[in-house]
Amino acid sequence: MIRELSIAGVKHPQIQTIRTIFKKPDSDYQSYIPVVGTWANRVVLENNSRIDTLLYCPEFDRNKNSLSLVETLLPRSRIAFRVSPKTMDWLVPGVAHPPIISLCTIRQVQFAELQPQETSLIVVLDRLRMIGNIGCVIRSAAAAGATAVAYTNRVTRINNPRLVTASHGSILGISVIDSNVANLGSSLVAMGYSIFLADANRGVSYDQVKFPHRTAIVLGSERSGIDSEWYQYQNTQITIPMYGHADSLNVSAAGSVLIFAASSVSFLVIPGSGKVFAYKCMCGG
Repeated sequence: MIRELSIAGVKHPQIQTIRTIFKKPDSDYQSYIPVVGTWANRVVLENNSRIDTLLYCPEFDRNKNSLSLVETLLPRSRIAFRVSPKTMDWLVPGVAHPPIISLCTIRQVQFAELQPQETSLIVVLDRLRMIGNIGCVIRSAAAAGATAVAYTNRVTRINNPRLVTASHGSILGISVIDSNVANLGSSLVAMGYSIFLADANRGVSYDQVKFPHRTAIVLGSERSGIDSEWYQYQNTQITIPMYGHADSLNVSAAGSVLIFAASSVSFLVIPGSGKVFAYKCMCGG
């Protein structure tokens, strides 16, 4: 099957497209994300992600550790090519000889397309800038079973290739909404979501809040906070009390605390066993 693959070089239109997605933030391919390397493409398989293009470089797969993965991904791919080491290095300079690159589709949706369950959590990223923080929040949202992650006032690429690693692959398995405050805020209210604004300086302590079945948590930039437009909607401001010398957590750490507090996932600790079990609550809070 591998031998039957067509060879594509740097002048091939699809290779040029992938290069464009890597290099140009404002390209017309926001719904596609390049996934680089064997580990990341195992995550593609685990998430049953939709693959547009699969590239394989046998010369960079010297021990054939990736061969079985490629053969599994091939039937799931719209198109696939063999590429030379020169082409692979041209696509991702500075990356240590990846044998596989796939171009996958992000689950980008409109809010109206969501079909949330009775219990649903939406995590809103407002003006977040740092890819590491965004990736960590997406990973926490996916781990907690959030319905979707939404961007408002977005200042970074939805399809930044670094998000695959930063989110530990979670960007490939969660629905993503790109909206503005007016549209998302009004949609959340119309669908019965309660809006909680994370504030480092004021608000109700998060552990004193009984989160309702449908909750939206808005996380703002560490530099500029949450857009004032969010405060026009009925909301509850929540905070995480600090008991030591630090005056706040960074947005990814704070986001993780709030996401799990608000989610339908709870944790049961068995005393004396050292074991922690995750289970789904059937009620809000």
